Formats: sequence, C-alpha cells, structure tokens
Amino acid sequence: MKCKRCRSYAINHHCHGRDGSGEDLCDVCYWRNIAETRLQKITHLESALRRIANQDYRGNRSTESQIAFEVLKEAKQ
Repeated sequence: MKCKRCRSYAINHHCHGRDGSGEDLCDVCYWRNIAETRLQKITHLESALRRIANQDYRGNRSTESQIAFEVLKEAKQ
C-alpha cells in the first residue's frame, strides 16, 4: 500500500505513536497532516481572540476582550 500523499511505502500503523487513523498516509505525512490541522485550529482561535480583543463596550474593554488581549500578548512572546 502506498501513501496517497507522497507515494511512499513507509506506512507503519503500529509504530511512532500513531492512533490508527490516517490509514492511507505514511508516517511522515500522517504527522504532517496532524500538524497542519492543529496549525489551522490555532489560526482560527487566534483570529477569534483578535475579534474579541478588539471589541469595545462603549469605549471600555469588557473583561472578555481584556482576557483575549492578554492571551494574544503572551502568545507573541
């Protein structure tokens, strides 16, 4: 069986911490796929935090927007 992404035969479902999903991906592409999925989720979360942080309630930051602002500030460090 070949990897559907890179055509490699290095598919080892029982090794390297694989959980049994991604049956048609080699070991490298399996972990690359997980990393890309998680990066996409993080990007969406950062976007949501930015929207919350930029919301003002009558000129003052709400508690939620202040928390979002602080989280974004910490993440940049």
